Amino acid sequence: MNTSNSIYFHYDKSGLVADNINRSQTGNSFIVTGSESLNAFPMGLLSLENNLVVKNIMPDFIFKEVCEYFRSRNSNNIGELISNCRQYVRDWYSARIYREIVFENVRIQHFSELPSRLSCIFLCEYEQDLDRWLKEIPKELETYFLYKFQAQNPDNFKLNNLPVRECCHVADAKYLENKSLDIGQLELNAFKYWEGRNSDEPLVEILYYGILKVLEVKQKAHTKP
Repeated sequence: MNTSNSIYFHYDKSGLVADNINRSQTGNSFIVTGSESLNAFPMGLLSLENNLVVKNIMPDFIFKEVCEYFRSRNSNNIGELISNCRQYVRDWYSARIYREIVFENVRIQHFSELPSRLSCIFLCEYEQDLDRWLKEIPKELETYFLYKFQAQNPDNFKLNNLPVRECCHVADAKYLENKSLDIGQLELNAFKYWEGRNSDEPLVEILYYGILKVLEVKQKAHTKP
């Protein structure tokens, strides 16, 4: 899918975008997506790798395997890792770890050409679409940053003399909300997600790899629900 010149919106509650902004020779600001450095969940998980409180949700050796998987998206025994994670689902956080590994495994095996949820940047086509996602911001957070981006032709960019990959997937995040721990149900939802199917009430999110030019950034107050 060619997305050059398309306009997208993104909210950043953790400052990851600001930390990864580059400047072109013409003075424009842009970011290069496609690594976990712009993805809050894996970055948060990896930053907690040595945090004993967080690691108490599962045995140390399993947590280390999870962190390694989030880094490399590769496991010598993915079935055992999934089984171990399911055994130690205790709360929202451990349930998300389990779900993300299942979804990523389905992507790798059947949809490897699509961007990974563990290393993409999540975008919306319209600013008002962000309202649903803003509910995920912690109540104690006072402000967040709203970015307006324009997708750029990756053929015009090279990093370390290497071409930049462009890849985009439009998905329905409703398939992520199922709370079942059944591996069969999770894999079925993952297939629907990666196939781009819509549920009855779709919650659209865009997974993106590529170059994004920063058109506008606003610091906004977080209105508590």
